[in-house]
Amino acid sequence: MKDTWIIEGKYEVISKIKQGGFGIVYYGFDRKFEKPIAIKAIEPSLLQEAKYIDMFLKEAKNAAKLNHNNIVHVYDLIKTNDGQFYIIMEYIDGVDLRRILNKCKSRGINLPLELCLYLMKEVCKALEYAHNKKDLISNEPLKLVHQDISPSNIMVSVGGTVKLIDFGIAKIKFQNNGAPQNMVLAGKLPYMAPDQLNGSSVDNRTDIFSLGVVFFELLTNSMLFHHDDDEKIIEAVKKVRIDNKFLSQYNIPDEIQRILIKTLQKNPVDRYQGANNLYIDLVEYLMSLNQSVELSVRLGDFVRELFEDELNNVKNRTDNFSPSNGKQRPTTSSGIHSKTGTATGNSDIFGVRDLFKTDIDQQSKMPEESTPQHSLEDQIPDSGQEHESPPVSPVEPADEDGDDEKST
Repeated sequence: MKDTWIIEGKYEVISKIKQGGFGIVYYGFDRKFEKPIAIKAIEPSLLQEAKYIDMFLKEAKNAAKLNHNNIVHVYDLIKTNDGQFYIIMEYIDGVDLRRILNKCKSRGINLPLELCLYLMKEVCKALEYAHNKKDLISNEPLKLVHQDISPSNIMVSVGGTVKLIDFGIAKIKFQNNGAPQNMVLAGKLPYMAPDQLNGSSVDNRTDIFSLGVVFFELLTNSMLFHHDDDEKIIEAVKKVRIDNKFLSQYNIPDEIQRILIKTLQKNPVDRYQGANNLYIDLVEYLMSLNQSVELSVRLGDFVRELFEDELNNVKNRTDNFSPSNGKQRPTTSSGIHSKTGTATGNSDIFGVRDLFKTDIDQQSKMPEESTPQHSLEDQIPDSGQEHESPPVSPVEPADEDGDDEKST
């Protein structure tokens, strides 16, 4: 195939999947194990300072330690001689949640309630595992927080498997105390928690709030926080107040309203204290629906129906691919590639190559439209995407000033 190149004589870069704030994601092929992979080339400008490189390496190492069915596996980390970092990851045959929501909106449909609940409970499983992960050697908690829970970081395979991607990578633009620096923030602004925007320390409850924002969008196909002005979004998030009066505008069952309200509390103390607590409430409601069909199967069928033509095109591309013998590396304008035909350097710089030895049944693809964003000027969704703002504002009335006031 034209314009492919080899990294470390092992990983073949075939085509670009998407480009975002962290760099470029490519579809690739592991020539040793003969399987498709995703290759993320990290944008060098993010790692110009030594402290950011150290932070990135620490977070990437921790992400590589995560071995869970609902988290995309990290296989390898490579630093080439020109200083370019590549993350070698599991490839998922599917699309991200942002594309699913956009497609639903274009068709004038919503995700069925039971699929919304299933998606959320699967992400809860990933978060509960990661939030409580301990170092295998020291047995000390890793204290992992995703900090960028959003539709573009939740993948759904054509088999209905839900996968969380980019765990911990958003942290490379945070100082060690978690405070925003020069208004450059981890995560996408409309999905961030008040604690992130206030410069407070972040923990597992930060991810729970962000997941609640995604949950609201799944249920309504409307963004909870949406405005053309960044500062308006920041103000709305900081003053968030979700209650039954606000949610009554939408056709959301009472018990789901209760779950949303608890998930979206401004004060972390008032939220679910762990992803497992949220998971239990979601599962209990799902059980009350008496579903007779496996929900993963239904979700996979839903995705295949939505993206039938695109998925067929991808299948034709991958089925017709034959690994090359190593072609000349193309020159790009991004400035993030070396000019040699084969990228070489210090592969496996923290010894993660052998961490994952089990076969991965679900392969994966990262879609084109969902480009991670990391600065305030880039946090608002693409203006080409249509989103509706809620008719009743999800913020505290102007005459109420209690920062820790609970919603009813």
